Amino acid sequence: MGGIRTGNQRASAVEVRTLIPIMVAVLLGVMTMSDATAATSDPSLCKSGETSLFTCPIGHKLVSVCSDGTKATYYFGTSNRIELSSQALSIADHMFSGGGETQISVSHGAYSYIVYDKITRTSFAADGRNDPGFTSGLVVQKNGKTVSSKQCGLDATISSDAHHVIQPGPFIEH
Repeated sequence: MGGIRTGNQRASAVEVRTLIPIMVAVLLGVMTMSDATAATSDPSLCKSGETSLFTCPIGHKLVSVCSDGTKATYYFGTSNRIELSSQALSIADHMFSGGGETQISVSHGAYSYIVYDKITRTSFAADGRNDPGFTSGLVVQKNGKTVSSKQCGLDATISSDAHHVIQPGPFIEH
Protein backbone atom coordinates (compact mmCIF):
# COMPACT_ATOMS: atom_id res chain seq x y z
CA MET A 1 0.00 0.00 0.00
CA GLY A 2 2.60 2.55 1.00
CA GLY A 3 5.18 1.44 -1.60
CA ILE A 4 6.12 3.01 -4.88
CA ARG A 5 3.35 3.41 -7.41
CA THR A 6 3.64 3.24 -11.16
CA GLY A 7 1.88 5.60 -13.54
CA ASN A 8 -0.98 3.16 -14.07
CA GLN A 9 -2.00 2.96 -10.41
CA ARG A 10 -4.67 5.24 -8.95
CA ALA A 11 -4.46 7.05 -5.61
CA SER A 12 -6.75 5.67 -2.94
CA ALA A 13 -9.60 7.79 -1.54
CA VAL A 14 -7.70 8.06 1.77
CA GLU A 15 -4.61 9.45 0.03
CA VAL A 16 -6.70 11.97 -1.94
CA ARG A 17 -8.55 13.10 1.22
CA THR A 18 -5.18 13.61 2.90
CA LEU A 19 -3.84 15.68 0.01
CA ILE A 20 -6.85 18.00 -0.38
CA PRO A 21 -6.26 20.03 2.83
CA ILE A 22 -2.58 20.36 1.92
CA MET A 23 -3.41 21.57 -1.59
CA VAL A 24 -5.96 24.05 -0.24
CA ALA A 25 -3.43 25.42 2.26
CA VAL A 26 -0.82 25.84 -0.47
CA LEU A 27 -3.29 27.60 -2.79
CA LEU A 28 -4.48 29.94 -0.03
CA GLY A 29 -0.88 30.76 0.82
CA VAL A 30 -0.09 31.58 -2.81
CA MET A 31 -3.23 33.72 -3.14
CA THR A 32 -2.42 35.58 0.08
CA MET A 33 1.13 36.22 -1.09
CA SER A 34 -0.19 37.50 -4.45
CA ASP A 35 -2.58 39.89 -2.69
CA ALA A 36 0.20 41.15 -0.43
CA THR A 37 2.51 41.65 -3.40
CA ALA A 38 -0.19 43.52 -5.30
CA ALA A 39 -0.86 45.75 -2.31
CA THR A 40 2.79 46.70 -1.95
CA SER A 41 3.41 47.11 -5.69
CA ASP A 42 0.43 49.48 -6.09
CA PRO A 43 0.96 52.13 -3.42
CA SER A 44 -1.79 54.64 -2.77
CA LEU A 45 -2.81 57.07 -0.06
CA CYS A 46 -6.10 55.26 0.52
CA LYS A 47 -7.02 54.47 4.10
CA SER A 48 -8.05 51.07 5.38
CA GLY A 49 -11.51 50.27 4.01
CA GLU A 50 -11.05 52.48 0.95
CA THR A 51 -10.31 51.39 -2.60
CA SER A 52 -8.24 53.35 -5.08
CA LEU A 53 -10.17 54.95 -7.93
CA PHE A 54 -7.01 56.67 -9.20
CA THR A 55 -3.43 56.77 -7.95
CA CYS A 56 -0.61 58.61 -9.63
CA PRO A 57 3.02 58.96 -8.52
CA ILE A 58 4.35 62.48 -9.10
CA GLY A 59 8.00 62.61 -8.10
CA HIS A 60 8.24 61.42 -4.50
CA LYS A 61 4.56 62.16 -3.80
CA LEU A 62 1.27 60.53 -4.68
CA VAL A 63 -2.13 61.77 -5.67
CA SER A 64 -4.94 59.31 -4.92
CA VAL A 65 -8.69 59.40 -5.24
CA CYS A 66 -10.17 56.78 -2.93
CA SER A 67 -13.67 55.49 -2.22
CA ASP A 68 -15.31 53.88 0.77
CA GLY A 69 -18.20 52.80 -1.46
CA THR A 70 -20.42 55.82 -0.78
CA LYS A 71 -18.11 58.82 -1.13
CA ALA A 72 -14.73 59.64 -2.62
CA THR A 73 -11.77 61.51 -1.13
CA TYR A 74 -8.85 63.20 -2.90
CA TYR A 75 -5.45 62.89 -1.20
CA PHE A 76 -2.11 64.47 -2.11
CA GLY A 77 1.18 63.96 -0.30
CA THR A 78 3.10 61.01 1.06
CA SER A 79 2.11 58.10 3.26
CA ASN A 80 3.74 60.00 6.15
CA ARG A 81 2.13 63.39 5.44
CA ILE A 82 -1.09 64.15 3.58
CA GLU A 83 -0.76 67.75 2.33
CA LEU A 84 -4.28 68.10 0.96
CA SER A 85 -7.45 66.06 1.26
CA SER A 86 -10.94 66.92 0.08
CA GLN A 87 -14.32 65.35 -0.52
CA ALA A 88 -15.52 68.25 -2.71
CA LEU A 89 -15.00 66.38 -5.98
CA SER A 90 -16.61 66.37 -9.39
CA ILE A 91 -16.08 64.11 -12.40
CA ALA A 92 -16.34 64.95 -16.09
CA ASP A 93 -15.88 63.14 -19.38
CA HIS A 94 -14.98 64.78 -22.68
CA MET A 95 -14.95 62.82 -25.93
CA PHE A 96 -13.14 63.86 -29.09
CA SER A 97 -12.15 62.28 -32.39
CA GLY A 98 -9.76 59.44 -31.66
CA GLY A 99 -10.10 59.47 -27.90
CA GLY A 100 -11.36 61.20 -24.82
CA GLU A 101 -10.56 62.28 -21.30
CA THR A 102 -11.98 61.60 -17.87
CA GLN A 103 -11.08 64.00 -15.10
CA ILE A 104 -11.76 64.38 -11.41
CA SER A 105 -11.46 67.90 -10.07
CA VAL A 106 -11.18 69.36 -6.61
CA SER A 107 -11.76 73.02 -5.79
CA HIS A 108 -9.88 74.49 -2.86
CA GLY A 109 -10.11 78.27 -2.60
CA ALA A 110 -8.65 79.88 -5.75
CA TYR A 111 -7.08 76.55 -6.75
CA SER A 112 -8.41 73.64 -8.78
CA TYR A 113 -6.66 70.28 -8.75
CA ILE A 114 -7.49 68.14 -11.77
CA VAL A 115 -6.45 64.51 -12.15
CA TYR A 116 -6.99 63.17 -15.63
CA ASP A 117 -6.82 60.02 -17.72
CA LYS A 118 -6.63 60.69 -21.47
CA ILE A 119 -6.44 58.68 -24.69
CA THR A 120 -5.52 60.33 -27.98
CA ARG A 121 -4.88 59.13 -31.50
CA THR A 122 -1.18 59.57 -32.21
CA SER A 123 -1.04 58.58 -35.88
CA PHE A 124 -3.16 58.47 -38.97
CA ALA A 125 -1.38 55.74 -40.93
CA ALA A 126 -2.23 55.15 -44.59
CA ASP A 127 -3.09 51.53 -43.75
CA GLY A 128 -5.80 52.71 -41.35
CA ARG A 129 -3.80 51.87 -38.23
CA ASN A 130 -4.28 54.23 -35.32
CA ASP A 131 -1.80 54.17 -32.47
CA PRO A 132 -3.42 55.39 -29.26
CA GLY A 133 -1.46 57.42 -26.74
CA PHE A 134 -2.34 57.19 -23.06
CA THR A 135 -1.51 59.96 -20.60
CA SER A 136 -2.56 60.73 -17.07
CA GLY A 137 -1.53 63.34 -14.57
CA LEU A 138 -2.30 66.24 -12.28
CA VAL A 139 -3.00 69.81 -13.37
CA VAL A 140 -3.10 72.64 -10.82
CA GLN A 141 -4.89 75.84 -11.76
CA LYS A 142 -5.16 79.12 -9.88
CA ASN A 143 -8.11 81.29 -10.85
CA GLY A 144 -8.52 79.24 -14.04
CA LYS A 145 -4.88 79.52 -15.19
CA THR A 146 -2.59 76.48 -15.19
CA VAL A 147 0.29 76.88 -12.72
CA SER A 148 1.49 73.26 -12.78
CA SER A 149 1.03 70.24 -15.01
CA LYS A 150 2.69 66.92 -14.18
CA GLN A 151 2.31 63.53 -15.82
CA CYS A 152 2.04 60.39 -13.73
CA GLY A 153 5.25 58.44 -13.19
CA LEU A 154 3.38 55.21 -14.03
CA ASP A 155 0.27 54.34 -16.00
CA ALA A 156 -2.76 55.52 -14.07
CA THR A 157 -6.39 55.19 -15.06
CA ILE A 158 -9.54 56.48 -13.43
CA SER A 159 -11.73 53.56 -12.39
CA SER A 160 -15.21 53.45 -13.89
CA ASP A 161 -16.43 53.07 -10.29
CA ALA A 162 -15.60 56.76 -9.80
CA HIS A 163 -18.80 57.67 -11.67
CA HIS A 164 -20.84 55.93 -8.94
CA VAL A 165 -19.47 57.96 -6.01
CA ILE A 166 -18.50 61.34 -7.53
CA GLN A 167 -21.03 63.89 -8.74
CA PRO A 168 -20.76 65.07 -12.36
CA GLY A 169 -19.31 68.51 -12.92
CA PRO A 170 -17.94 70.70 -15.71
CA PHE A 171 -15.02 69.61 -17.87
CA ILE A 172 -12.05 71.90 -17.18
CA GLU A 173 -9.81 72.73 -20.15
CA HIS A 174 -6.11 72.50 -19.41
